[in-house]
Amino acid sequence: CQESRVTTTVHCPFCKAENRADARFCLSCGKTVVETCPKCKKTFRAGGRFCDACGTNVGEYLTQLKGDLEGRLKSIEKLVKAGRHGEALGDLDAVLAAEGADLDELKTKARDKRTKVLALKEKIDSAFQEGQTLYDRRDFEGAIERWTKLPPADYVGEAIGEARRKVESREKAVREAEAADR
Repeated sequence: CQESRVTTTVHCPFCKAENRADARFCLSCGKTVVETCPKCKKTFRAGGRFCDACGTNVGEYLTQLKGDLEGRLKSIEKLVKAGRHGEALGDLDAVLAAEGADLDELKTKARDKRTKVLALKEKIDSAFQEGQTLYDRRDFEGAIERWTKLPPADYVGEAIGEARRKVESREKAVREAEAADR
């Protein structure tokens, strides 16, 4: 009966030098001989086409992942224009959290875009809060004036509508009081 032998050495995908099977770095060129699967996050031999833990075709998975992330980056502008900054930041965070080879360029774009969206969101939130302070002081006209300068967003439209109802209600009360005095 012959014993089955487990391979005790593997070849480096970069310099082809022989290394121990459990090595994480090539003893000849120093490059990593293991990669992390972008899907299951387990390690497999560098240069392998499939992850030996989950069976994913790593190249295809990364191509699909890269396409999905590029699509998210393109949709960010629409979200920002719609005033949906929180959603835009969530999508940017998803791009930044993705792992895999060849994603550095996308992550750099996402990081730069995130900085810009966050600054814009903070500016808009601050301006909205200024309007809210006016509203709380019952200066509804001032709040409306402040909020109409903001980019369109659902919450801004709702706030303006509520302030306009307050103005109309106050004007109605004044008219009723004047009519009662006559």
